[in-house]
Amino acid sequence: MTPPPIDLPSPVTAACLAWPAARCCRRGRTRQARATRSWPRPFFLGAALSLLSAVALAHDTWFQVEPQTRPPALWLGTGERFPVQQSRVEFEHLRLHGCARQAELATRGAVAGRALTAIAGPAGRQPQALALRLPASAAREPVPEPTSCWASLVPFDLELEPARVAAYLDEIAAPDALRQAWAREQAAGRPWRERFVKHARAEIGGASSTPAGLALEAVVLRDGPVRLRESVEIALLHQGQPLADHPVELVNERSAVGLWRRTDGRGRIALALPLGGRWLLRSTLLRSPMAPNERWQSDFTTLTFSVEPPVATGPAPAAPR
Repeated sequence: MTPPPIDLPSPVTAACLAWPAARCCRRGRTRQARATRSWPRPFFLGAALSLLSAVALAHDTWFQVEPQTRPPALWLGTGERFPVQQSRVEFEHLRLHGCARQAELATRGAVAGRALTAIAGPAGRQPQALALRLPASAAREPVPEPTSCWASLVPFDLELEPARVAAYLDEIAAPDALRQAWAREQAAGRPWRERFVKHARAEIGGASSTPAGLALEAVVLRDGPVRLRESVEIALLHQGQPLADHPVELVNERSAVGLWRRTDGRGRIALALPLGGRWLLRSTLLRSPMAPNERWQSDFTTLTFSVEPPVATGPAPAAPR
Protein backbone atom coordinates (compact mmCIF):
# COMPACT_ATOMS: atom_id res chain seq x y z
CA MET A 1 0.00 0.00 0.00
CA THR A 2 1.29 3.44 -0.90
CA PRO A 3 1.45 6.31 1.63
CA PRO A 4 -1.51 8.68 1.85
CA PRO A 5 -1.54 11.14 -1.05
CA ILE A 6 -0.22 14.61 -0.44
CA ASP A 7 -2.57 17.18 1.01
CA LEU A 8 -5.34 14.76 1.96
CA PRO A 9 -6.63 14.47 5.51
CA SER A 10 -4.58 11.85 7.31
CA PRO A 11 -5.15 9.70 10.39
CA VAL A 12 -3.37 10.49 13.59
CA THR A 13 -0.03 8.92 14.41
CA ALA A 14 0.66 5.93 16.66
CA ALA A 15 2.66 6.80 19.74
CA CYS A 16 2.58 6.78 23.49
CA LEU A 17 -0.79 5.67 24.80
CA ALA A 18 -1.42 3.47 21.74
CA TRP A 19 -4.77 1.68 21.74
CA PRO A 20 -7.25 0.71 24.45
CA ALA A 21 -6.74 -3.01 23.82
CA ALA A 22 -2.96 -2.71 23.71
CA ARG A 23 -0.69 -3.45 26.64
CA CYS A 24 2.18 -1.06 27.37
CA CYS A 25 5.19 -2.14 29.36
CA ARG A 26 8.31 -0.46 30.65
CA ARG A 27 11.31 -2.03 32.35
CA GLY A 28 9.64 -5.43 32.48
CA ARG A 29 6.40 -4.20 34.03
CA THR A 30 3.15 -4.69 32.06
CA ARG A 31 0.11 -2.53 32.51
CA GLN A 32 -3.15 -1.98 30.68
CA ALA A 33 -2.90 1.13 28.53
CA ARG A 34 -5.31 3.90 29.44
CA ALA A 35 -8.18 4.33 27.02
CA THR A 36 -8.71 7.92 26.02
CA ARG A 37 -11.81 9.51 24.60
CA SER A 38 -11.84 10.39 20.92
CA TRP A 39 -12.67 14.09 20.81
CA PRO A 40 -15.05 15.11 18.01
CA ARG A 41 -13.80 17.71 15.56
CA PRO A 42 -14.96 19.11 12.21
CA PHE A 43 -13.39 17.16 9.38
CA PHE A 44 -14.62 16.05 5.99
CA LEU A 45 -17.86 14.26 5.18
CA GLY A 46 -18.21 10.87 3.62
CA ALA A 47 -15.07 8.82 3.18
CA ALA A 48 -12.89 11.04 5.35
CA LEU A 49 -15.24 10.67 8.31
CA SER A 50 -15.27 6.91 7.82
CA LEU A 51 -11.49 6.90 7.73
CA LEU A 52 -11.22 8.90 10.95
CA SER A 53 -13.70 6.72 12.79
CA ALA A 54 -11.69 3.61 11.91
CA VAL A 55 -8.47 5.04 13.24
CA ALA A 56 -7.05 3.63 16.46
CA LEU A 57 -6.67 5.94 19.41
CA ALA A 58 -3.10 6.93 18.70
CA HIS A 59 -1.09 9.89 19.88
CA ASP A 60 1.73 12.31 19.13
CA THR A 61 3.80 13.93 21.86
CA TRP A 62 4.99 17.51 21.38
CA PHE A 63 6.16 20.71 23.03
CA GLN A 64 4.18 23.92 23.05
CA VAL A 65 4.70 27.25 24.77
CA GLU A 66 1.93 28.43 27.10
CA PRO A 67 2.66 32.16 27.59
CA GLN A 68 -0.60 32.82 29.45
CA THR A 69 0.38 30.68 32.45
CA ARG A 70 2.24 32.17 35.39
CA PRO A 71 5.09 31.55 35.16
CA PRO A 72 5.13 31.06 31.38
CA ALA A 73 5.57 27.34 30.74
CA LEU A 74 6.77 24.90 28.15
CA TRP A 75 4.21 22.10 28.02
CA LEU A 76 5.06 18.56 26.94
CA GLY A 77 1.94 16.53 26.31
CA THR A 78 0.27 13.91 24.18
CA GLY A 79 -2.82 14.24 22.02
CA GLU A 80 -4.76 12.62 19.24
CA ARG A 81 -4.24 15.54 16.91
CA PHE A 82 -2.19 18.73 17.13
CA PRO A 83 -2.65 21.25 18.72
CA VAL A 84 -4.87 19.74 21.48
CA GLN A 85 -2.82 18.06 24.19
CA GLN A 86 -4.84 15.60 26.26
CA SER A 87 -2.51 13.76 28.63
CA ARG A 88 0.71 14.59 30.43
CA VAL A 89 4.13 13.04 30.10
CA GLU A 90 5.66 12.21 33.46
CA PHE A 91 8.98 13.88 34.20
CA GLU A 92 10.51 10.56 35.23
CA HIS A 93 9.95 9.32 31.68
CA LEU A 94 12.30 11.93 30.19
CA ARG A 95 15.60 10.28 29.36
CA LEU A 96 17.32 13.13 27.52
CA HIS A 97 16.22 16.77 27.61
CA GLY A 98 17.46 20.32 27.34
CA CYS A 99 17.04 23.85 26.04
CA ALA A 100 19.65 26.17 24.56
CA ARG A 101 19.76 29.61 23.06
CA GLN A 102 20.23 29.06 19.37
CA ALA A 103 23.40 31.15 19.25
CA GLU A 104 24.96 28.77 21.79
CA LEU A 105 23.55 25.70 20.06
CA ALA A 106 25.18 26.77 16.80
CA THR A 107 28.63 27.14 18.36
CA ARG A 108 28.66 24.38 20.99
CA GLY A 109 26.05 21.91 19.82
CA ALA A 110 23.72 20.00 22.14
CA VAL A 111 26.18 20.24 25.05
CA ALA A 112 25.01 23.85 25.36
CA GLY A 113 21.63 22.58 26.49
CA ARG A 114 20.47 23.19 30.03
CA ALA A 115 18.33 20.50 31.60
CA LEU A 116 14.59 21.13 31.78
CA THR A 117 12.95 21.41 35.19
CA ALA A 118 9.34 20.74 36.10
CA ILE A 119 7.25 23.55 37.57
CA ALA A 120 6.41 22.68 41.16
CA GLY A 121 2.99 22.89 42.77
CA PRO A 122 -0.46 23.02 41.15
CA ALA A 123 0.83 25.01 38.16
CA GLY A 124 3.02 22.05 37.24
CA ARG A 125 0.31 19.41 37.59
CA GLN A 126 -1.66 20.11 34.46
CA PRO A 127 -3.72 17.04 33.49
CA GLN A 128 -3.08 17.55 29.78
CA ALA A 129 0.67 18.21 29.83
CA LEU A 130 3.83 18.25 31.87
CA ALA A 131 4.55 21.91 32.70
CA LEU A 132 8.24 22.69 32.39
CA ARG A 133 10.01 25.89 33.28
CA LEU A 134 10.45 28.00 30.16
CA PRO A 135 14.04 29.28 29.84
CA ALA A 136 14.37 32.99 30.56
CA SER A 137 15.64 33.57 27.02
CA ALA A 138 12.47 32.07 25.53
CA ALA A 139 10.19 33.95 27.97
CA ARG A 140 11.64 37.37 27.19
CA GLU A 141 8.99 39.90 26.17
CA PRO A 142 7.86 41.16 23.78
CA VAL A 143 10.14 39.08 21.51
CA PRO A 144 11.65 35.82 22.80
CA GLU A 145 15.31 35.15 22.19
CA PRO A 146 15.59 32.28 19.67
CA THR A 147 15.72 29.08 21.72
CA SER A 148 15.55 25.35 20.92
CA CYS A 149 14.23 22.72 23.33
CA TRP A 150 14.26 18.95 22.95
CA ALA A 151 13.53 15.69 24.76
CA SER A 152 13.65 11.92 24.31
CA LEU A 153 11.55 9.59 26.42
CA VAL A 154 12.48 6.23 27.88
CA PRO A 155 11.58 3.20 25.71
CA PHE A 156 8.14 1.66 26.09
CA ASP A 157 7.01 -1.80 25.01
CA LEU A 158 3.73 -2.37 23.22
CA GLU A 159 1.65 -5.44 22.38
CA LEU A 160 -0.98 -4.69 19.77
CA GLU A 161 -3.99 -6.70 18.66
CA PRO A 162 -3.44 -8.02 15.10
CA ALA A 163 -6.71 -6.46 13.91
CA ARG A 164 -5.36 -2.99 14.72
CA VAL A 165 -1.98 -3.28 13.02
CA ALA A 166 -3.20 -2.30 9.54
CA ALA A 167 -4.60 1.00 10.85
CA TYR A 168 -1.32 1.71 12.63
CA LEU A 169 0.69 1.08 9.45
CA ASP A 170 -1.65 3.38 7.53
CA GLU A 171 -1.27 6.13 10.15
CA ILE A 172 2.51 6.21 9.80
CA ALA A 173 2.43 5.73 5.99
CA ALA A 174 4.45 2.53 6.31
CA PRO A 175 5.99 1.20 3.07
CA ASP A 176 5.04 -2.10 1.45
CA ALA A 177 8.16 -3.81 2.79
CA LEU A 178 6.94 -3.38 6.38
CA ARG A 179 3.47 -4.60 5.52
CA GLN A 180 4.97 -7.69 3.89
CA ALA A 181 7.14 -8.27 6.96
CA TRP A 182 4.03 -8.17 9.15
CA ALA A 183 2.27 -10.64 6.84
CA ARG A 184 5.18 -13.05 7.35
CA GLU A 185 5.04 -12.56 11.12
CA GLN A 186 1.31 -13.28 11.09
CA ALA A 187 1.78 -16.38 8.96
CA ALA A 188 4.28 -17.63 11.52
CA GLY A 189 1.76 -17.03 14.31
CA ARG A 190 3.80 -14.34 16.03
CA PRO A 191 2.11 -11.37 17.79
CA TRP A 192 2.85 -7.67 17.28
CA ARG A 193 5.36 -6.76 19.97
CA GLU A 194 7.06 -3.38 19.61
CA ARG A 195 9.51 -1.22 21.51
CA PHE A 196 9.13 2.49 20.76
CA VAL A 197 10.90 5.69 21.75
CA LYS A 198 9.43 9.17 21.35
CA HIS A 199 11.36 12.34 20.62
CA ALA A 200 10.22 15.98 20.51
CA ARG A 201 11.81 19.28 19.59
CA ALA A 202 10.50 22.86 19.65
CA GLU A 203 11.79 26.05 18.07
CA ILE A 204 10.89 29.22 19.97
CA GLY A 205 11.39 32.71 18.51
CA GLY A 206 12.85 31.36 15.26
CA ALA A 207 14.47 28.22 13.92
CA SER A 208 17.89 26.67 14.33
CA SER A 209 19.64 24.47 11.78
CA THR A 210 21.80 22.76 14.44
CA PRO A 211 20.79 19.21 15.42
CA ALA A 212 20.25 18.42 19.09
CA GLY A 213 21.35 14.81 18.78
CA LEU A 214 17.99 13.01 19.04
CA ALA A 215 17.88 9.50 17.57
CA LEU A 216 15.18 10.66 15.12
CA GLU A 217 15.06 14.40 14.60
CA ALA A 218 13.64 16.98 12.20
CA VAL A 219 15.69 20.15 11.76
CA VAL A 220 14.68 23.35 9.96
CA LEU A 221 17.58 24.22 7.68
CA ARG A 222 17.38 27.90 8.46
CA ASP A 223 18.61 30.10 11.28
CA GLY A 224 15.91 32.65 11.96
CA PRO A 225 12.19 32.96 11.40
CA VAL A 226 10.19 30.75 9.03
CA ARG A 227 7.89 32.99 7.03
CA LEU A 228 4.59 32.46 5.32
CA ARG A 229 4.78 31.32 1.70
CA GLU A 230 8.58 31.38 1.70
CA SER A 231 10.25 28.11 0.71
CA VAL A 232 11.93 26.34 3.61
CA GLU A 233 13.91 23.11 3.80
CA ILE A 234 13.58 20.63 6.67
CA ALA A 235 15.95 17.70 7.17
CA LEU A 236 15.03 14.38 8.78
CA LEU A 237 17.94 12.74 10.59
CA HIS A 238 18.31 9.25 12.03
CA GLN A 239 21.31 8.86 14.32
CA GLY A 240 22.60 12.11 12.84
CA GLN A 241 22.43 10.88 9.23
CA PRO A 242 19.93 11.98 6.54
CA LEU A 243 16.91 9.68 6.30
CA ALA A 244 16.05 9.49 2.60
CA ASP A 245 12.73 8.53 0.98
CA HIS A 246 10.79 8.69 4.23
CA PRO A 247 7.28 10.06 4.87
CA VAL A 248 6.64 13.07 7.08
CA GLU A 249 3.44 14.96 7.80
CA LEU A 250 3.01 18.64 8.63
CA VAL A 251 -0.06 19.84 10.54
CA ASN A 252 -1.14 23.43 11.19
CA GLU A 253 -2.96 24.41 14.38
CA ARG A 254 -5.87 25.83 12.36
CA SER A 255 -6.41 22.96 9.92
CA ALA A 256 -7.39 19.30 10.17
CA VAL A 257 -5.72 18.66 6.82
CA GLY A 258 -2.22 17.22 7.06
CA LEU A 259 0.39 17.83 4.35
CA TRP A 260 2.26 14.61 3.54
CA ARG A 261 5.71 14.82 1.99
CA ARG A 262 8.51 12.32 1.39
CA THR A 263 12.15 13.19 1.96
CA ASP A 264 14.45 13.29 -1.06
CA GLY A 265 17.78 11.52 -1.49
CA ARG A 266 19.38 13.98 0.93
CA GLY A 267 16.77 13.36 3.62
CA ARG A 268 15.08 16.73 3.03
CA ILE A 269 11.73 18.20 2.14
CA ALA A 270 11.23 21.67 0.68
CA LEU A 271 7.96 23.56 0.69
CA ALA A 272 6.32 26.93 1.27
CA LEU A 273 3.85 26.63 4.14
CA PRO A 274 0.43 28.06 3.27
CA LEU A 275 -0.75 29.08 6.75
CA GLY A 276 0.75 31.13 9.55
CA GLY A 277 0.83 30.19 13.23
CA ARG A 278 2.02 27.00 14.88
CA TRP A 279 3.01 23.93 12.89
CA LEU A 280 3.90 20.38 13.88
CA LEU A 281 6.00 17.99 11.82
CA ARG A 282 5.62 14.31 12.70
CA SER A 283 7.36 11.20 11.43
CA THR A 284 7.80 7.58 12.52
CA LEU A 285 10.65 5.20 11.70
CA LEU A 286 9.54 1.58 12.14
CA ARG A 287 11.88 -1.41 11.76
CA SER A 288 10.81 -5.05 11.47
CA PRO A 289 12.19 -7.78 13.76
CA MET A 290 15.65 -9.02 12.84
CA ALA A 291 14.99 -12.53 14.18
CA PRO A 292 12.00 -14.61 15.37
CA ASN A 293 10.51 -13.45 18.66
CA GLU A 294 12.35 -10.12 18.56
CA ARG A 295 10.35 -6.92 18.83
CA TRP A 296 9.57 -4.39 16.18
CA GLN A 297 11.55 -1.21 16.86
CA SER A 298 10.32 2.33 16.27
CA ASP A 299 11.16 5.96 16.85
CA PHE A 300 8.55 8.74 16.76
CA THR A 301 9.55 12.36 16.39
CA THR A 302 7.81 15.73 16.37
CA LEU A 303 9.03 19.24 15.63
CA THR A 304 6.98 22.31 16.54
CA PHE A 305 7.69 25.77 15.18
CA SER A 306 5.87 28.95 14.16
CA VAL A 307 5.41 30.50 10.75
CA GLU A 308 5.60 34.29 10.82
CA PRO A 309 3.94 36.78 8.45
CA PRO A 310 5.90 37.84 5.37
CA VAL A 311 8.25 40.76 5.75
CA ALA A 312 6.25 43.92 5.10
CA THR A 313 7.33 45.84 2.05
CA GLY A 314 6.44 49.47 1.54
CA PRO A 315 5.19 50.99 -1.72
CA ALA A 316 7.73 51.41 -4.46
CA PRO A 317 9.25 54.89 -4.55
CA ALA A 318 7.77 57.22 -7.12
CA ALA A 319 9.77 57.63 -10.30
CA PRO A 320 11.55 60.99 -10.50
CA ARG A 321 9.89 63.51 -12.74
